[in-house]
Amino acid sequence: MTAPYSIDQLRNALGAGRSFEAGMSYYRQGRVDSINVERNGEGPFRLEGAVNGSHYQPYTQDVEITPLRGGGLRIEGQCSCPVGWNCKHVTAAVVAWQGSWVDPFQTPPELETWLVKLKSMVEREGEADLAQSRSSVIYLLDVKGGQAFIKPLSIKLGKQGAIQGSPSQLNMDSVASGTPPKYLRASDLKILRAIARAQRYPARDYELRGAEGAAALVELAATGRCRWRSLLGPIVTLGPALPATGGWKADKDDKQRFTLTLAAAGDAEIIKVTPPHYFDPQSLQLGPVTTDLAPSILGALLEAPAVPPAVADEVAERLSAIFHTATLPNPPPLPRPVGGYETLR
Repeated sequence: MTAPYSIDQLRNALGAGRSFEAGMSYYRQGRVDSINVERNGEGPFRLEGAVNGSHYQPYTQDVEITPLRGGGLRIEGQCSCPVGWNCKHVTAAVVAWQGSWVDPFQTPPELETWLVKLKSMVEREGEADLAQSRSSVIYLLDVKGGQAFIKPLSIKLGKQGAIQGSPSQLNMDSVASGTPPKYLRASDLKILRAIARAQRYPARDYELRGAEGAAALVELAATGRCRWRSLLGPIVTLGPALPATGGWKADKDDKQRFTLTLAAAGDAEIIKVTPPHYFDPQSLQLGPVTTDLAPSILGALLEAPAVPPAVADEVAERLSAIFHTATLPNPPPLPRPVGGYETLR
């Protein structure tokens, strides 16, 4: 490739102003997650990027960069952010691309991006170390009916590390806005953003769902600040993976649901995330559950509606046809009452 375009050329193409300067700042902060650039012959460059902004997930960019006669550029960039066109996220991605036009003896762009992000993370951890001498976040875990709920609390700390005053609910809006409290570590931000992405509606207690919820459980146990049910409750830790077997169990109305039974005895409860995890209130440990089924299939089975007794044999037959295996537990046919089932009128 030829020499890189200068920052002035990019500024002229994108327009000088607050948006360009904000994009430059985003690039320096290591917010560019990825860029991919292709070009057919002497045609325009096509750039696809991902830049972290105020949303829980990175905004994506689709940019066309056309070299003009006389050394100028035409840049037309679409972005998934609310602005949508030649925004600060587009600027950050284009500047990252400009930084990738280097000679073989300079740092590769992906390594440069990683170094910038690492520098930002280390600086934030240093700020968190200082800020956590005064404030911190505690996560309260509760498990009900196979669902795990988390309540993040903001607390004030005294000189000896004792909790002062009353805790308050952590403001999740500040995490989403891109200006979270300084005492939150990178691990806290990862947990809180995963929790927020899993929510269907605002709540005080956040339910952990799907793959995001499973990942958050492991991260929570690793903080040493996840407590069982109350601020003074015992600390929850990460336990070993435990094997489990699946089967169908009938309730008092003879309706059957797919359940998991842990091989190890105890009062451990299955948490319906993907893959499923367990929580043992005796050992105060949580960990992954292992089975012979793929995590997504296992998650779907755990979310299955109850199977009425009148159709248990039909459902068993259809499941056997779906999985083409005899090893999967099927809803066992239940005894039919004399005279058959009554028809509801």
